[in-house]
Amino acid sequence: MGSEEGVPQNADYLLRKITIYFVSFIEENKKMMDEQWSDYKHFISKLYPTYATHNRLVRVANAHGIETIHAALGLAGETGEIVDLIKKHFMYGKDLDKQELIEEMGDLFHYFARLMHLNGVTLSEVMESNTSKLKKRFPSGYTNEDAINKTEEK
Repeated sequence: MGSEEGVPQNADYLLRKITIYFVSFIEENKKMMDEQWSDYKHFISKLYPTYATHNRLVRVANAHGIETIHAALGLAGETGEIVDLIKKHFMYGKDLDKQELIEEMGDLFHYFARLMHLNGVTLSEVMESNTSKLKKRFPSGYTNEDAINKTEEK
């Protein structure tokens, strides 16, 4: 199996770099992301102002639970659509349709944002929690060994 010059083939190295990039990105872009989250949260609250639907009485009686289930199932469904795009690209050689990928990631983010909104969680809280967890789990950067032997800090 050949490799292109300058492209690292070591998965451990690549995953370590991705983890470092992710943590750096969050730390560097927190303020901008907080502002965009605030705008998006406002949009979401306007998009779902009430739970008036064909099944209004049931939904109002347990609106939070049903809407949370809807958001969680939406996350799963949209993740499956993204996985299918990636599978077809890498396994079958189909061109990766970047616009379709962006649309599916937008749908995924919509359900993610909805789940946060329903539970009073901010994007900053999610990002800070994940960054903290990754720093504890991979203090020297990602390694396959640390990932395999991870222990949850709860």
